[in-house]
Amino acid sequence: MAGILAGVGVGPGDPELLTIKACRALKACDLLVLPAKTKEKCYAYQIAVQAVPQLAEKACLYMDFPMIKDQKALDAQMDQNTKEIISWLKKNKNIVFVTIGDPSIYATYHYIHRRVVAQGYEAKIISGIPSFLAVAARLGISLADRDQQIHVIPGSYDTEDAKDYPGTRIYMKAGKSLAHLKAGLQREVESGKTLEVYAVANCGMENEKVMIGLDVLEGDAGYLTTVIVK
Repeated sequence: MAGILAGVGVGPGDPELLTIKACRALKACDLLVLPAKTKEKCYAYQIAVQAVPQLAEKACLYMDFPMIKDQKALDAQMDQNTKEIISWLKKNKNIVFVTIGDPSIYATYHYIHRRVVAQGYEAKIISGIPSFLAVAARLGISLADRDQQIHVIPGSYDTEDAKDYPGTRIYMKAGKSLAHLKAGLQREVESGKTLEVYAVANCGMENEKVMIGLDVLEGDAGYLTTVIVK
Protein backbone atom coordinates (compact mmCIF):
# COMPACT_ATOMS: atom_id res chain seq x y z
CA MET A 1 0.00 0.00 0.00
CA ALA A 2 1.37 3.41 -0.95
CA GLY A 3 0.78 6.89 0.35
CA ILE A 4 -0.82 9.76 -1.55
CA LEU A 5 0.82 12.96 -2.75
CA ALA A 6 -1.22 16.18 -2.54
CA GLY A 7 -0.30 19.50 -4.08
CA VAL A 8 -1.82 22.07 -1.74
CA GLY A 9 -2.30 25.70 -2.74
CA VAL A 10 -1.92 28.03 0.22
CA GLY A 11 -3.04 31.20 -1.54
CA PRO A 12 -1.13 34.41 -2.23
CA GLY A 13 -0.06 35.50 1.24
CA ASP A 14 -2.87 36.03 3.73
CA PRO A 15 -3.14 32.88 5.90
CA GLU A 16 -6.86 33.53 6.33
CA LEU A 17 -7.32 32.70 2.64
CA LEU A 18 -6.36 29.04 3.07
CA THR A 19 -9.33 26.79 2.41
CA ILE A 20 -10.73 24.44 5.01
CA LYS A 21 -9.76 21.55 2.71
CA ALA A 22 -6.17 22.77 2.53
CA CYS A 23 -5.93 23.10 6.31
CA ARG A 24 -7.34 19.61 6.77
CA ALA A 25 -4.76 18.11 4.39
CA LEU A 26 -1.92 19.97 6.08
CA LYS A 27 -2.96 18.75 9.52
CA ALA A 28 -3.32 15.13 8.36
CA CYS A 29 -0.14 14.69 6.30
CA ASP A 30 2.91 12.69 7.42
CA LEU A 31 5.47 14.67 5.49
CA LEU A 32 5.82 18.12 3.93
CA VAL A 33 7.67 18.88 0.71
CA LEU A 34 9.05 22.42 0.69
CA PRO A 35 10.41 23.82 -2.59
CA ALA A 36 13.18 25.63 -0.75
CA LYS A 37 16.36 25.00 1.24
CA THR A 38 14.86 26.08 4.58
CA LYS A 39 11.47 26.81 6.11
CA GLU A 40 12.43 30.45 6.39
CA LYS A 41 12.99 30.72 2.64
CA CYS A 42 9.73 28.99 1.68
CA TYR A 43 6.93 31.50 1.09
CA ALA A 44 4.29 28.78 1.01
CA TYR A 45 5.38 27.31 4.36
CA GLN A 46 5.50 30.71 6.05
CA ILE A 47 1.91 31.35 4.96
CA ALA A 48 0.61 27.89 5.85
CA VAL A 49 2.17 27.65 9.32
CA GLN A 50 0.26 30.75 10.40
CA ALA A 51 -3.02 28.98 9.61
CA VAL A 52 -1.90 25.53 10.79
CA PRO A 53 0.65 25.93 13.63
CA GLN A 54 1.00 22.12 13.86
CA LEU A 55 3.15 22.27 10.72
CA ALA A 56 6.07 23.37 12.87
CA GLU A 57 6.24 19.80 14.19
CA LYS A 58 5.97 18.06 10.81
CA ALA A 59 8.87 16.30 9.11
CA CYS A 60 10.00 18.15 5.98
CA LEU A 61 11.72 17.33 2.70
CA TYR A 62 13.64 20.34 1.39
CA MET A 63 13.96 20.19 -2.38
CA ASP A 64 15.77 22.23 -4.99
CA PHE A 65 13.62 23.44 -7.87
CA PRO A 66 15.95 25.66 -9.88
CA MET A 67 14.41 28.55 -11.81
CA ILE A 68 16.20 27.73 -15.05
CA LYS A 69 15.24 27.36 -18.71
CA ASP A 70 17.68 24.55 -19.50
CA GLN A 71 15.14 21.78 -20.05
CA LYS A 72 17.64 18.92 -19.78
CA ALA A 73 18.99 20.11 -16.45
CA LEU A 74 15.48 20.85 -15.19
CA ASP A 75 14.23 17.38 -16.14
CA ALA A 76 17.17 15.74 -14.36
CA GLN A 77 16.40 17.64 -11.15
CA MET A 78 12.68 16.87 -11.34
CA ASP A 79 13.40 13.17 -11.90
CA GLN A 80 15.64 13.15 -8.84
CA ASN A 81 13.04 14.92 -6.69
CA THR A 82 10.30 12.58 -7.89
CA LYS A 83 12.41 9.55 -7.03
CA GLU A 84 12.83 10.77 -3.46
CA ILE A 85 9.12 11.54 -3.05
CA ILE A 86 8.15 8.11 -4.38
CA SER A 87 10.53 6.47 -1.92
CA TRP A 88 8.39 7.94 0.86
CA LEU A 89 5.10 7.09 -0.85
CA LYS A 90 6.29 3.48 -0.91
CA LYS A 91 6.55 3.70 2.88
CA ASN A 92 2.83 4.59 2.98
CA LYS A 93 3.50 8.21 3.88
CA ASN A 94 0.90 10.79 2.89
CA ILE A 95 2.79 13.78 1.53
CA VAL A 96 1.79 17.39 1.03
CA PHE A 97 3.70 19.59 -1.39
CA VAL A 98 2.90 23.19 -0.45
CA THR A 99 2.77 25.81 -3.18
CA ILE A 100 1.96 29.49 -3.10
CA GLY A 101 -1.23 30.49 -4.91
CA ASP A 102 -2.86 27.62 -6.77
CA PRO A 103 -1.04 24.41 -7.85
CA SER A 104 -2.48 24.57 -11.38
CA ILE A 105 -1.10 28.01 -12.34
CA TYR A 106 2.61 28.22 -13.20
CA ALA A 107 3.38 25.98 -10.24
CA THR A 108 6.49 23.87 -9.70
CA TYR A 109 4.30 21.18 -8.19
CA HIS A 110 3.04 19.97 -11.58
CA TYR A 111 6.51 18.85 -12.66
CA ILE A 112 6.29 16.32 -9.82
CA HIS A 113 2.57 15.54 -10.07
CA ARG A 114 2.85 14.37 -13.68
CA ARG A 115 5.82 12.14 -12.95
CA VAL A 116 4.28 10.57 -9.85
CA VAL A 117 1.03 9.77 -11.68
CA ALA A 118 2.94 8.40 -14.69
CA GLN A 119 4.69 5.93 -12.38
CA GLY A 120 1.40 4.61 -11.06
CA TYR A 121 1.09 6.46 -7.75
CA GLU A 122 -1.86 8.55 -6.59
CA ALA A 123 -1.60 12.34 -6.57
CA LYS A 124 -4.24 15.00 -6.12
CA ILE A 125 -4.57 18.76 -6.18
CA ILE A 126 -6.15 21.00 -3.54
CA SER A 127 -6.89 24.42 -4.95
CA GLY A 128 -5.70 27.71 -3.51
CA ILE A 129 -6.72 31.28 -4.28
CA PRO A 130 -4.56 32.60 -7.15
CA SER A 131 -2.62 35.80 -6.56
CA PHE A 132 -4.39 37.75 -9.29
CA LEU A 133 -7.81 37.13 -7.72
CA ALA A 134 -6.55 38.29 -4.33
CA VAL A 135 -4.95 41.31 -6.00
CA ALA A 136 -8.22 42.28 -7.72
CA ALA A 137 -10.04 41.98 -4.40
CA ARG A 138 -7.38 44.06 -2.65
CA LEU A 139 -7.72 46.77 -5.29
CA GLY A 140 -11.52 46.56 -5.39
CA ILE A 141 -11.60 46.15 -9.16
CA SER A 142 -13.27 43.81 -11.63
CA LEU A 143 -10.97 41.81 -13.87
CA ALA A 144 -13.55 41.58 -16.64
CA ASP A 145 -17.09 42.66 -17.45
CA ARG A 146 -19.52 41.39 -20.08
CA ASP A 147 -17.54 40.07 -23.08
CA GLN A 148 -14.07 41.24 -21.99
CA GLN A 149 -11.24 38.73 -22.22
CA ILE A 150 -8.66 37.92 -19.53
CA HIS A 151 -5.09 36.94 -20.40
CA VAL A 152 -2.72 35.51 -17.79
CA ILE A 153 0.92 36.04 -18.73
CA PRO A 154 4.13 34.82 -17.02
CA GLY A 155 5.82 38.14 -16.33
CA SER A 156 9.33 36.71 -16.07
CA TYR A 157 9.34 35.73 -19.78
CA ASP A 158 9.14 37.80 -22.95
CA THR A 159 5.95 39.85 -22.70
CA GLU A 160 6.23 41.93 -25.88
CA ASP A 161 3.53 40.08 -27.85
CA ALA A 162 1.01 40.57 -25.05
CA LYS A 163 0.59 44.23 -25.94
CA ASP A 164 -1.82 43.20 -28.70
CA TYR A 165 -4.08 41.09 -26.45
CA PRO A 166 -7.58 42.56 -26.00
CA GLY A 167 -9.24 42.98 -22.61
CA THR A 168 -7.40 42.59 -19.31
CA ARG A 169 -3.78 41.48 -19.10
CA ILE A 170 -2.46 39.89 -15.91
CA TYR A 171 1.32 39.63 -15.54
CA MET A 172 2.24 37.14 -12.81
CA LYS A 173 5.53 37.08 -10.89
CA ALA A 174 6.56 40.19 -12.78
CA GLY A 175 8.84 41.74 -10.16
CA LYS A 176 12.16 40.83 -11.77
CA SER A 177 11.02 42.19 -15.14
CA LEU A 178 9.09 45.19 -13.87
CA ALA A 179 11.35 47.83 -15.42
CA HIS A 180 11.13 46.10 -18.82
CA LEU A 181 7.36 45.73 -18.52
CA LYS A 182 6.95 49.37 -17.50
CA ALA A 183 8.96 50.53 -20.52
CA GLY A 184 6.74 48.49 -22.83
CA LEU A 185 3.57 49.91 -21.29
CA GLN A 186 4.94 53.42 -21.63
CA ARG A 187 5.46 52.82 -25.34
CA GLU A 188 1.85 51.72 -25.63
CA VAL A 189 0.66 54.92 -23.95
CA GLU A 190 2.90 57.00 -26.20
CA SER A 191 1.32 55.30 -29.23
CA GLY A 192 -2.10 56.56 -28.14
CA LYS A 193 -3.50 53.75 -25.97
CA THR A 194 -5.33 54.48 -22.74
CA LEU A 195 -4.30 52.00 -20.04
CA GLU A 196 -5.34 51.41 -16.45
CA VAL A 197 -2.33 49.94 -14.64
CA TYR A 198 -2.39 48.34 -11.20
CA ALA A 199 0.16 46.28 -9.30
CA VAL A 200 0.43 44.63 -5.91
CA ALA A 201 3.62 43.13 -4.53
CA ASN A 202 3.45 40.44 -1.82
CA CYS A 203 -0.34 40.55 -1.66
CA GLY A 204 -1.64 39.76 1.82
CA MET A 205 1.82 39.73 3.43
CA GLU A 206 3.23 42.17 5.97
CA ASN A 207 5.37 43.83 3.29
CA GLU A 208 2.51 44.22 0.82
CA LYS A 209 2.86 47.15 -1.58
CA VAL A 210 0.07 48.57 -3.72
CA MET A 211 0.88 50.57 -6.87
CA ILE A 212 -1.81 52.29 -8.94
CA GLY A 213 -0.83 53.99 -12.17
CA LEU A 214 2.03 53.45 -14.58
CA ASP A 215 4.13 56.22 -13.07
CA VAL A 216 4.41 54.52 -9.67
CA LEU A 217 5.54 51.09 -10.90
CA GLU A 218 8.90 50.47 -9.27
CA GLY A 219 11.61 48.10 -10.46
CA ASP A 220 12.45 46.83 -6.96
CA ALA A 221 8.94 45.72 -6.04
CA GLY A 222 9.92 42.06 -5.54
CA TYR A 223 9.44 38.75 -7.33
CA LEU A 224 5.86 38.18 -6.12
CA THR A 225 4.42 41.16 -7.96
CA THR A 226 1.22 40.91 -9.98
CA VAL A 227 0.52 43.61 -12.57
CA ILE A 228 -2.97 44.14 -14.01
CA VAL A 229 -3.43 46.18 -17.19
CA LYS A 230 -6.89 47.14 -18.45
